[in-house]
Amino acid sequence: MNTAQQTIDYTLVRSKRRTIGIEIRPDGQVLVRAPKRAAVRLIESFIARKQQWIQTHVARIQDRDTINIDHLFTPMSRDEIRRKITDRVDIYATTYHFTYTKVRISNAKTRWGSCSSSGTIAINWRLAFCPTHVMDYVIVHELAHTEQMNHGPKFWAIVARICPDYKRAKAWLKDHQRALSEWAL
Repeated sequence: MNTAQQTIDYTLVRSKRRTIGIEIRPDGQVLVRAPKRAAVRLIESFIARKQQWIQTHVARIQDRDTINIDHLFTPMSRDEIRRKITDRVDIYATTYHFTYTKVRISNAKTRWGSCSSSGTIAINWRLAFCPTHVMDYVIVHELAHTEQMNHGPKFWAIVARICPDYKRAKAWLKDHQRALSEWAL
């Protein structure tokens, strides 16, 4: 598609679907899915309205691909990983008066942390290799669950009070999740 602003290369996939949709593939390729009988001008108009969204998401993928996160992975023993994470949990729990039962180190592929109703905080070991503000966000997120076991406004107010730039950490995790999940101990 060529607009006054910028050309967007895309692959059109026609199907029995009823709506037009856009998918940004992990490699940055733009797929546009449309009904078999949708007019090309209708599809191009839709893409033009979504141009900013497409450019933002393609740029995010390109930025992720240019950042080699392997440099973050420095050799660390399991004991060092546990100590690094539990020390950060202790700092936040003490400073902000959170109460938890214990810290468990997790090897989950898709979950960064969790908090059980009994107060057990589980933190993914891969966070020990992430930027400190990212690890801290997940720790604060899980500690906040010791006070609010949901993701309601009170929960997010706790997180925002302690980590005002938590959205930046969330975005970093989203951008790097795939690469991080491939790491194994």
